[in-house]
Parts: sequence; structure tokens; C-alpha cells
Amino acid sequence: MALIPEQTTGKVLLSTTSRFVGEWKEEGFTLSHAWPDFRDRGKATVGLVESRHCRNYFVASFETAPPALDGNMLVLPDCAGHGDKICACLSVLFGKRFDNHGCFEASGRYHVPVNLDKEPILNPKHPIHNHKPRPDLAIQLNLSESARILPVLDSSTPIDPVIRQAFLTAARFYWLALQEFDADPERAFLDLVTCGEVIASTRHFEVSDLLDDQTKADLDCIERETAEGVGIRKRICSRLRQVKRGFVRALVEPLNAHFYAGSEAGPHSPRLNPENVERSLGAAYDVRSQYVHGGSNFGVSVQGMEFEEVVQCFSGAYEKPFLDLIMKSTTFLGLERVLRFGMLTLLQKSGMSIDARLAPDGELGTVTYF
Repeated sequence: MALIPEQTTGKVLLSTTSRFVGEWKEEGFTLSHAWPDFRDRGKATVGLVESRHCRNYFVASFETAPPALDGNMLVLPDCAGHGDKICACLSVLFGKRFDNHGCFEASGRYHVPVNLDKEPILNPKHPIHNHKPRPDLAIQLNLSESARILPVLDSSTPIDPVIRQAFLTAARFYWLALQEFDADPERAFLDLVTCGEVIASTRHFEVSDLLDDQTKADLDCIERETAEGVGIRKRICSRLRQVKRGFVRALVEPLNAHFYAGSEAGPHSPRLNPENVERSLGAAYDVRSQYVHGGSNFGVSVQGMEFEEVVQCFSGAYEKPFLDLIMKSTTFLGLERVLRFGMLTLLQKSGMSIDARLAPDGELGTVTYF
């Protein structure tokens, strides 16, 4: 028997800063643990407890297309790209950081994994790193739960291809944000806002639905008081670009009682609620805009000290208008929770069975624990 890799199998090495149990197997795909050398007690136990160095490894094995010749060029499947997509999906489902260390076996060849030496994490108690399920959906940290989301990667799963692509794009920005959070919280926050824009792009609102009360009142006045009021109103509405309001509305609509009850903020830390969520998400969008267009850095202000979901302290010397804005914004964690809930709801509405707790408040009924 020739002990060489099969040409139609790919294997990638993944890791997470959290602790998982179980495995998932289905036809053509396996997600299982990669065990440390148990003779080295330090390495064998490093993944069992929450610590700055905690890291647990997994192998995703899947069927691939065989190598093919395109003229004189040998075309190989992109197994590392599969690893990125798997990590992004798992990060969204569990709300935890996953890393792709690359392919080590594919297309009949062995490969060298990459990026094995990751920097220690700063706060192992942070919800994206710790060993506890995220409380809003309480999905257990068991690899078997991957069955809820990984079918999105299968083109035969009956999902609108536009929604599938939007989800995978948004999930990638979310995944990158979780990886960047420790080293560069500013960049991570920007990636989260971009993730939100991708989610918002799947929704189409009438301009009149996005206008604030004052603008609606002004347009009503124009329509009543001028002879050409109706035409003027239509022309104004056709030129209004309510991008931020569309962003906010698309992210707020999926939030329900399970989301608000699942806050991980400390007992005295501000958290998102139905009264402040629109203002805070709008401020987060404006913070990104100020950074992109005016260079207004916001540093670690969005990190949060006690897992608060709305900024309550700031780092840096800000002018008052920007200070007022940053103090209304969501923190990284607040925005991360909103986006994760929105992405999973997007898949649920597309026909995938993610979790009954994603249903609107009026349709909650009996919650099914998978």
C-alpha cells in the first residue's frame, strides 16, 4: 500500500483560543482534534485552562477536486482558502477566535503549515477567547455543533447564492476582526463596521422608511405648502442617500429578547438595550467615517474594560465633537454581538436551521435546544 496523500483529499490545521470537545463527521468532511504530545505535560495541558497561551488545534479534512491540467499549467484546488472559510463560519457560530494555519496535505502532496507561533492573547477571560459558550444563544463549545453552519459552504445547500456570498464576505470581515482585536483594536473595529455594511447590503428599504421624523415633517410641509410639492418631494427623496440609517436599521431588526438578555457586560457596565441601540450603532458608523475621512483615531477606546457594550471611558485627546461621538458608540464587543446575531439570523431566514432563539420576539414560542 502506497502511503502517500490522496489526490482528492485536503487537510488544514486550525486552532482556537477556546476549549472545544467533540467532533463532526459527515460524507466528505471531518472536523476533529489534533492532539499535543502528551509526554510533554506543559504542551498537553496548555489548552485545558483559560490563559494567555491557551491554544487548541483541530484538523478539517475534506474532499477536493483532483489536480487538473490547463494547457501546460497544473491547477491545484485552494485548500488554504477552504480553511479561511471554515474558520470564518466557526467564528460566527460560536463567537470565538479561530485561526487557519494552512494546508498540510492536499492534491497528493504534503505541505508545511504556517503561522504556528501565535502571539499570546491579552485577556483570556474575554468572551471571544474564554472557554464559555456565548450566552445569547448558548451554543455549546462542541465541534458537533458545526453541523448548524458549515453546510453553507456546500453549494448544494438550498440557499440564495446572493445571501450565501454576502454571508461569507461578512463572516470573513468578522473573523479578521476577532483575530486583530488584541493587536489592533482600531482596525478590528473598522472591519466590524465593514461587516455590518455587507449585512446591510442584503436589505432594501424604501427611502421614506429611512427618514427621521424631522425630515419627514419637513417634506410633508413642502408637499402641503407649495404648488409643486409632490414633485419636489419625489426629487428630494430620489437624491437622499440614507446609508447610515439603512446600516442601523438592518442591524437592529434581527435583535430580540435573547440578544438583549445575553449581555456579557459587568454588573455596573453599560450594555445595549432597545432604547440606546440605534443611537450607539449610528455613532459606531460615524466613528468609522470620521476615521476614514478625517483621520480621527480612536485607539483603544472601543476595547472596553469590563466587557461593556457602550463606550464609557476614552483613551486619547479628542476634540469635543468627536469625544461626544465616541462616548455614544458601541464598544468592539457590543458591535461584535450585534453583527454575529445578524449574520446568523440572515442564514436562519435563508432556510438553514441555526437556532430557534434567532426568531423574532413575537415568534419565539418554545425554544429548542439542539
